[in-house]
Amino acid sequence: MKKNVLTLMAIATIITVACQKQNPTPVLNSTTSSSKENTKIWDQVKSNGEPMADETWFDDGGNTEGVDYGCKKPATDCITGAFVTPKFVTSVEDLSNSSNQGSYAESHYDILTEFIYDGHIDRVISGDYKVELRGNITDSSSGYLVFRDDSENVVIVYKFRL
Repeated sequence: MKKNVLTLMAIATIITVACQKQNPTPVLNSTTSSSKENTKIWDQVKSNGEPMADETWFDDGGNTEGVDYGCKKPATDCITGAFVTPKFVTSVEDLSNSSNQGSYAESHYDILTEFIYDGHIDRVISGDYKVELRGNITDSSSGYLVFRDDSENVVIVYKFRL
């Protein structure tokens, strides 16, 4: 009897460990925006804590969100679903418009990392990444914070909305 109990416990442990490896840890932030509570910042993270993209950025150069630019399936480089605060929106707009993005990001690190992975902000501070805001972050439209490397390649995009 004791042997059967130990065998069942071992099987349960193996199944639990296997399930945990298949499902990345969800990351939640309880920051309250103007109309949303328990705002989900990103759904899944990699083992290093970096958020996993859930859609793919596209930009055809026009000005209509969802038609000329935005994010769509499959998942490659766009993190969607973040509802943010007005204070954060101001910081993102100022960061995007700053002539010295690294310095701005460093002095506004705490507010920027409320909704952006700190490793991405660190790369802005070091000068490895530049950011540009595409669209307007409002309660009726999304803004997209596009991170580019030195070669102007898109590295990651965050989709934000009030």
